[in-house]
Amino acid sequence: MITENSTKEEVLFAVKDNGDLLEQASSVLKNDPDVVLAAISNQPLAIEFASDAIRDNLDIMMKAVEGDGWALEFASERLKNEPRLVLAAIKKDIYAFKYASSDLQQNPDFIIDALKIDINLINVLPPPIFKDRALFLKMMALSPLVLQKAPEEFKDDKEIVMAAVSQNGLALLYASGRLKNDFELVLVAIAQNKGAHQYVSRELRDDPLIADLAAPDSPPAILKPIKELIDTVEDQEVKLAAVTLVASLEKSISTLRDSRDVNKFFEEIALAVNKAQPIFNKQQTSQEIFDKFEEKIRPYVLRGKAIINKNIWLAKLVNNEITLKDIPEEFCTDEICLLAIQRNWSEIEYVPKERLENNQAISSLAVGKNWEALRFIPEIMRKEALCRLAIEQDFKAFEFVPKALRGTLLRKDNTAERMLRFSYNPQHLIEDQETLDYLANLREHILKSCNIVILQPGQSSFELEDIRQVYAAKRGGNHVIVVRDAESLSKLLADLQHYNNPINLALIGHAHLGSEDIATMSPSQIAELALQNPIISRITLLGCDTAAGDKPLEEETSNAIELLKLKQKMKGNLSERYGDIFKNEKRLEALVNDILWKTGERSCGVGVMVEADSPALSEQLKQALGDNLDSAYILVKSKKDDTYAAYYVERDVMDIPVTCLSEKLSEEDVNFLKQHKQLTTGKKGNKSSFMENLSPNAVQWCSNKKGGIADLSQSSLLKSISLILNHRRERSYQDLPKHDDKKRSYKRSVEIDSTNDEFIKIKSSLVGKVVDALKLRATSEKRCPSVQFVKGYRGLLYPDKEGLISTKSLNAIREGKYLKTFFGTGESNINESAVKDDYKDAENKGTVKSVKVKIN
Repeated sequence: MITENSTKEEVLFAVKDNGDLLEQASSVLKNDPDVVLAAISNQPLAIEFASDAIRDNLDIMMKAVEGDGWALEFASERLKNEPRLVLAAIKKDIYAFKYASSDLQQNPDFIIDALKIDINLINVLPPPIFKDRALFLKMMALSPLVLQKAPEEFKDDKEIVMAAVSQNGLALLYASGRLKNDFELVLVAIAQNKGAHQYVSRELRDDPLIADLAAPDSPPAILKPIKELIDTVEDQEVKLAAVTLVASLEKSISTLRDSRDVNKFFEEIALAVNKAQPIFNKQQTSQEIFDKFEEKIRPYVLRGKAIINKNIWLAKLVNNEITLKDIPEEFCTDEICLLAIQRNWSEIEYVPKERLENNQAISSLAVGKNWEALRFIPEIMRKEALCRLAIEQDFKAFEFVPKALRGTLLRKDNTAERMLRFSYNPQHLIEDQETLDYLANLREHILKSCNIVILQPGQSSFELEDIRQVYAAKRGGNHVIVVRDAESLSKLLADLQHYNNPINLALIGHAHLGSEDIATMSPSQIAELALQNPIISRITLLGCDTAAGDKPLEEETSNAIELLKLKQKMKGNLSERYGDIFKNEKRLEALVNDILWKTGERSCGVGVMVEADSPALSEQLKQALGDNLDSAYILVKSKKDDTYAAYYVERDVMDIPVTCLSEKLSEEDVNFLKQHKQLTTGKKGNKSSFMENLSPNAVQWCSNKKGGIADLSQSSLLKSISLILNHRRERSYQDLPKHDDKKRSYKRSVEIDSTNDEFIKIKSSLVGKVVDALKLRATSEKRCPSVQFVKGYRGLLYPDKEGLISTKSLNAIREGKYLKTFFGTGESNINESAVKDDYKDAENKGTVKSVKVKIN
């Protein structure tokens, strides 16, 4: 029995036999890695009683789930989102999946990785997972029998079922009744596995060719008349033609069993029969026999001819000689239709109705490329998912949504609210009073809560679209309404007057320092609008250089001086703390830059040591940092076994922080490092790793040619270690820390007064022109301006995943062009290194992000 007062030795002794006794240990020992590891070595689920910190330790939790997958239940929320840990748990017990984070449970790539470990996980996955078509096809690549879990619409999807039976013909069991009667699909299934014949529709089960394929290996019955002709005919030319025909068809059937290429099979039949027919027609007897044979095989010959003709049309389409409307309907196969639409969505107009009914992928492809394709799809086929795909592109697509679906779509996924916030009111398309009331009440709520109105004309630019979405999201999307033209803006502002909320009017458009308008509105038009609508209290000009100028502002000059003083102070503190090691000014400058900017330019070495006898390992690592290094990766070998922990040590102004990057490197990573050329000594064929035979309590460093500690900043070894440890010495501009709890200058907004000299510096910018127009208009009307502030940006304006950024860099966009929308994808179109370089220059100059002019 143990208690909270039991010593570590007592608890260790107890939990080695019964891990559950960890529950009775003190909170201090529940946070002791040695004690917890001893407990879970015989009872993995004892991890439940460990401290929060231990249950957030990847290495310890890995030990627990490797013993019992259900231990994942007790991992921290962070680790439940760690793929390596969850996969290890699933490997032990597939039912551990239910304890994975919701993000992982919905992550397609993770699900595939998990299924690779144990395909039986399909029995644990929630049903909605199987509704993702792309994911489902990837699942079936692992096991075609996943088809049994498919929703009914997938079991009736020829592409999906074909993928399944191509791998395992027995998957035909799970196909819909319609597809069990699909000749091509059934042929593929039986060619893959003769046992699939038992699942074929009654209508096809007795088809001669299908029966031949399903029969035991023997001469195909369908060729029997021609085989008999070989033994009876005397004409050698006819006999040779018969032998050739039989050999060709037997080879085709055999090839079908191996390749399951149905189209090629039918082509070969058609070519073989056409080649033989003229020779058989020379004799009446052989002609009669051939006619009986040809009557049985005619459907396959016709299908082969159709495929040959289809390939001719397909080649012309590929070569841009024709469009879909030029191709006869009987040759408009799925392949041809999809190719035509991939090139031009408007070809949907010429797709045969039968094709649209049998393959939803054709409609989805067209609508995905352009919402207007929805109008060419028969109304009965405009299902909810397809309509939603169109509406997500443009709310005008709602006009083509079937009436029966409109009310349902409006109430799902905040569709109605998003429409109204984009000044699109679908009430003219609604007939039922309940939905009309719903729209009216929702619009009332939106108008009441609105405090930001965005004018962004048209949808001509992905870049401007992302600027709008980022700006709205940062300011709370539930307070924003977007309009696309000045007329709609005037109407909206008139409606908002009733609620008397102060409005921030944001105008989005391309601009530059000499611009005379933004979002199609000139400064005088903006001033007139503000005069007519006194609820406008702020104006924000979301465009490039809208508050730029030729001279720095006073605060920017002050920022630059402040940064210079900070650098000098840091240099002084470093020199004072570390003494003579910073005689080299370049090294001192590099370290200060790295501390401020996390550039990775400070010197860095690699060392190895044996675990210290003293518990103060971090102090030993601090003291071990060589005088010629400002950071180091140090691998610490365990005294107990051949395992290694990894630490990162870096010199700072007031201390030398030590970070544990891995408590235990994998065996694979250790072996890789031991063989690395910069961690070995000796000649080729007799090399040894200096990770072995280490001196106790001393770091063995990678050395340079002179025998000193090597700076490996640019070495392949350092890159390998960084990759193994998933550790970057440099940081993105988004992750840089504040200076003394203050935003960096390039993230700040400065406020100036419209009556002082600072305003003159930006007077030629759009902000300056709008402020002057507002003051002039107010003076002529003998009233005070209702607008309190006008805001603009000092540089080029771009949307990033975490907000808007302002930069002078012309290389801020990765490919030089903004080719698609990135908002909501977790990705970015920003060239991080170019922006970071620009921000370094901006901070040295003290440049601010934006300027807010107060109007007096």
